Amino acid sequence: MKKIHTLLALLAVMAGAYGQSMYDSYNFSTWVDTSAWITLDSTAATLIAPLPSPTGIRSSGRSAVTNIGFPFTLAGVEHTKFSVNVYGTLRLGNTQVLSSNSGATPLHAVGQNIPKIEPFGGRMCVDSSSCIRRATVGDSGSRVLVVEMRLATYNTPRATLSAQVQLFEATGEVRLVYGPMTGDTLLMAMQNGIAASSTDVVFIDMVAGEALFSEGAVSQTNPAGMWPGEGRVYSFVF
Repeated sequence: MKKIHTLLALLAVMAGAYGQSMYDSYNFSTWVDTSAWITLDSTAATLIAPLPSPTGIRSSGRSAVTNIGFPFTLAGVEHTKFSVNVYGTLRLGNTQVLSSNSGATPLHAVGQNIPKIEPFGGRMCVDSSSCIRRATVGDSGSRVLVVEMRLATYNTPRATLSAQVQLFEATGEVRLVYGPMTGDTLLMAMQNGIAASSTDVVFIDMVAGEALFSEGAVSQTNPAGMWPGEGRVYSFVF
């Protein structure tokens, strides 16, 4: 009996060390509400600045590792810092995100930039109309980290896309909120979603309006031209 108790205790410690699967712990929902977009004022910090016009584009680049403003838990692992690159890949943790991604299918390259949140899930860049800003808003206990991204598609003709990643202190919610698309037709396919580890991945199927769990690399993409539209919200509560 003592051996059984010891084994159970060891398994509990291991579970705590490695966290838990998003499949076991998240509730997904989606809706449209333009008021879900949190307007940032001039005090918001710029993480990646626009390029002076007409310099061209910046196809690689990243922010420094930055404080979330409160402890945030994803799949059983607590994080207090994050960084983001010009692709819009947001990496949680103390390790700085890579300055560019290996291709336009980040949930297929699941071993890269883990753990990560992908609001765009494609090859993006920074031009004169692009920037990434952040702010932590609200009172202690109910704060929200808002990372606002306005980025251009890498492929031409270019479109400018906007999205916010919102992390909620009180509920452990990850919320992806989409703004308008401006400019030319969206030509790229996208892999939007979250990867807590290389074997713990959630892909957002924008056509079906579903979140699909995978224990490895995701080959599925949202088709070219598929933009969720202004006010679309994808919510994961852990």
